[in-house]
Amino acid sequence: MLRIGRRRGLLWAAAAAAVLLGFAVWYNQRVDVVGRITLRSWGGEVSVPQSALAMAYPRRAIVTALRQRLASLPAARGLAEERHAEAMRLWREKSTARDEALRVVQVAERANAADLALCRELYDKAEAGAKEAFAELERRAAGLEGLADPAGLLRDLPGAVDTVEVGPDGSFMLAARVGQAPVVVVLAGEAGGGQAWLRPIQTRVAGRIEMDFANENLLTMDGLREVAGLPRSRHDQ
Repeated sequence: MLRIGRRRGLLWAAAAAAVLLGFAVWYNQRVDVVGRITLRSWGGEVSVPQSALAMAYPRRAIVTALRQRLASLPAARGLAEERHAEAMRLWREKSTARDEALRVVQVAERANAADLALCRELYDKAEAGAKEAFAELERRAAGLEGLADPAGLLRDLPGAVDTVEVGPDGSFMLAARVGQAPVVVVLAGEAGGGQAWLRPIQTRVAGRIEMDFANENLLTMDGLREVAGLPRSRHDQ
C-alpha cells in the first residue's frame, strides 16, 4: 500500500509538473503585432502623426492602472477647475491694469506730459504681466482639457512589456506574450493632448497580428472606462 501511495503521489506530481510546463509554454508564446497608423482628413488627405509611441501592456496591468487613474479623476478635475478659475481671475485683473496703463499713456502722449517715459514704462510692465497671466491661463486650460483626454490619461502608464517609436510611415512592430492577454496602446501628439488608440489582441496562440489605427477607432473616454470595466460617466463623455 505504501508503494502504491508513493506511485500515485509521483504520478500526481508528474501530472502537475506537465500541466505547469504546458502552461508556461503556452503563456510565453510570442505574439508580434504589426501596426500602422493612417489619419484621414475631412478633405480625404491621408497623413501619419509626426510623433507617436506604441506600447504593449498585459491586460491585467493596464486595467489596474486605468482604474487607479480614473478613480482619482474627480479630485484631479476639481483641483484643475479651481486653478483654472484662479488663473482666469488673475488674467482679468492684469488685463484691466494693462488697459488702464494704456489709457494713461495715451493721455500723457496727447499732453506731452513730463512723465511720459515713466507712463510708458509702467505700461510695458503691465503688458508683460498680462501676457504672463494669459500664458498661465492657457497652461491651466490645457491641464483641465487633458483630464478629459484619453491620451493624457494613458501617458506615462507603467507596466509596458514593449515600447517602440512609430516610424515616419506610421508603422511599428511590438512583441508580447500570449498569456499576457496583451493590449496595444498608441499615443500620438504632444504631452498636453493628442490622439490615442487602445486595442486588445484577440488571440490565444503565437503568431503575427496586423492592426490598423485610424480616425474611426480613436479611443474615447467611454472606451477607456469600458476597458477598465467601469460604467460610463457623464463627466467623461
